[in-house]
Amino acid sequence: MKPFRPGALPIALAAALWLLAPGAAWACSVCSAGRDDETRVAFLATTGLLSVLPLLLVGGLVWWLRRRARELAGAQALVAEPQALVAEAQALVAGPQALVAEARALVAEPQALVATGAAEPLSRTNATR
Repeated sequence: MKPFRPGALPIALAAALWLLAPGAAWACSVCSAGRDDETRVAFLATTGLLSVLPLLLVGGLVWWLRRRARELAGAQALVAEPQALVAEAQALVAGPQALVAEARALVAEPQALVATGAAEPLSRTNATR
């Protein structure tokens, strides 16, 4: 059996140094806080900054989301406008198409009468009378 595990020596040395050096505890920033005015002002300013920072981050996020929603609403309106123009153009085209269909029906009616023998076809000689 080995007297020491591998790696136990550095741990033992670190523990001995920690026990023999209590002056290192004075390095803590909280232990020396409030001893002079500069330190106290620095701690208060840092505390204020860290207290306001989350509010600024949330406010910035809300502002960005609101701006983005307005941009998307504007883009949606731009998409809807051409669709309305297409519908209007289709309505304008439908008007002449209806007139063409009516004219075809009017032309087809006399031709149907001539084809069934119910009327005589017009000729140049008949038209001049």
